Amino acid sequence: MKPDKGFVMADALLALMVASLLLTGLFGVTQNTLRMTRNAEKRLTATLIARSLLSNDQSHNATGTVSVSGIRYAWKITKRDRPPNPDDRVILTDTQIVITWPGRVDQGELSLSSASLRSLD
Repeated sequence: MKPDKGFVMADALLALMVASLLLTGLFGVTQNTLRMTRNAEKRLTATLIARSLLSNDQSHNATGTVSVSGIRYAWKITKRDRPPNPDDRVILTDTQIVITWPGRVDQGELSLSSASLRSLD
């Protein structure tokens, strides 16, 4: 009797199953990484929009939208002056900026809060 040479059908099938499992796992990791990268890009864009709005002198309450790379970001600015004490020479203004954008499953949102001082003189 001659010894078997090469692969038999069962060996080839087993190798194909192992390769398909590995490729499926690799595809899942790649898909998850791409999803996380897109989410990080949207958050970075929202952060840059919020910083730009904060650096511009906007009215006390304003809303608007801006489209970047085909994604529509909605923004809202809320400013509130805190009442000063009688002996204070400054006014403290609280500013909140909320940026929202659509997502596949749920809506993305970024909120930025800031405070600034303004002299009464």
